[in-house]
Amino acid sequence: MKVNFRTLTGAMLFVAGCLQIADIYSGIDFYESGIIIVTALYGISINYLSVKTRNRKTLLFSVFVFLVSILMFSLNHYNIRLSAGVIIFSGLFSITSFLLVLYIDNSEEKAFLYGFIVGAFTTAAAYYIQQFPLAHNLFVKAVGYTIKILPAVLIAGGVGLFLKRKQYD
Repeated sequence: MKVNFRTLTGAMLFVAGCLQIADIYSGIDFYESGIIIVTALYGISINYLSVKTRNRKTLLFSVFVFLVSILMFSLNHYNIRLSAGVIIFSGLFSITSFLLVLYIDNSEEKAFLYGFIVGAFTTAAAYYIQQFPLAHNLFVKAVGYTIKILPAVLIAGGVGLFLKRKQYD
């Protein structure tokens, strides 16, 4: 079997979804070990494939996934309180900093610089808006709903990508 982006993504999403289901319905804590390791390995594997194929979109995705795994590791092992603000600002910071790295890598592409500037302003504005109680409650609700449906989305996405891999190869 040829390993490509869709095959690897389908397999990793399926494994991640199954581990989350196992975490919910068993007494064993799969989240701390399994999901973090799967996410980090997935980010590294996709990064290798994207550098090999020179695909910047995939590179952006892979680095973001790897940064999310670092965030999950930090939250679990350094007693950082998980809140909607941590999730939202970590994501915005990751995307913004990666756009800066892409611009430094290829300074002829002004879109990366513009994306970095918009991302920096968006992160600052989200931090300011999050200080208001109504906006904070909306952030908390959005993250809560996302966490509730995540296992089903991961399994469906993984199975869908895995089954359609030959159609796109």
